[in-house]
Amino acid sequence: MIDAGIHPSDILIVDKSLDPLPNNVVVAVIDGKFLVKRIIKENGIFFLVPDNPTFQRIELKDDMHAGIWGVVTYSISKAK
Repeated sequence: MIDAGIHPSDILIVDKSLDPLPNNVVVAVIDGKFLVKRIIKENGIFFLVPDNPTFQRIELKDDMHAGIWGVVTYSISKAK
């Protein structure tokens, strides 16, 4: 999520009470693995999209063990 200003060592503040809206950065759980991605909706289909060109987008399908854990509200970076 480097293009969103989120770097590997950052601390994320995640609000689990918010409903995710298209274009929000979210923490998702897919098959037991936590991911940070942007959620988008195209033609009625939801996708998790990285803001880093080296990763692929993920289509959220009904048969997947997937869920949105929360919406990222802040990113805290270590001072240099």
